[in-house]
Amino acid sequence: MRINIEDAIFCLVDVQERLFPHMANKGTLEKNLITLVKGLYNGSLFQDQ
Repeated sequence: MRINIEDAIFCLVDVQERLFPHMANKGTLEKNLITLVKGLYNGSLFQDQ
């Protein structure tokens, strides 16, 4: 699924080191979070307009 940056709002939730070890599917979650943040960064969401 592709996210159109022009139509999206990004809210980063801190996955705390105390909470993360107890979450189900944490490996998949970590991989998907990294992919999402990298994709948004490369798509210029974090660059000055």
